[in-house]
Amino acid sequence: MPNRRRPSARGAKQRRKSAQPKSAAATSLLLGAHVSIAGGTREAPPRAKAIGATAMQIFTKMASRWAERACADEECSAFRAALAETNIRATVAHDSYLINLASPDSSLDLAPPSAPRSRSWRR
Repeated sequence: MPNRRRPSARGAKQRRKSAQPKSAAATSLLLGAHVSIAGGTREAPPRAKAIGATAMQIFTKMASRWAERACADEECSAFRAALAETNIRATVAHDSYLINLASPDSSLDLAPPSAPRSRSWRR
């Protein structure tokens, strides 16, 4: 096509720039990742904020054990305060790796009755 004009380099740069996605914080999109709670749960929100997340997933107990520790009021308050300083709109609890809902062995579906069930602090 001899009459077809090629876009100028300047025009191409402008198109690429305008095609950049908006940040997740500027849209209704929830975008996040699994973040570490090393050092305490209060450390997770700043880690999620550092990567520009609007959602985060955290372990609420040890990933490979049924046992879980109690959460002190101070830790819960510190987590909520840290969360309030971010744009995190959703927090998802990652459960233990021990649960296997796809197993034909129903004993692996849920925690044994002896496992603690203290999840209320995480609300």
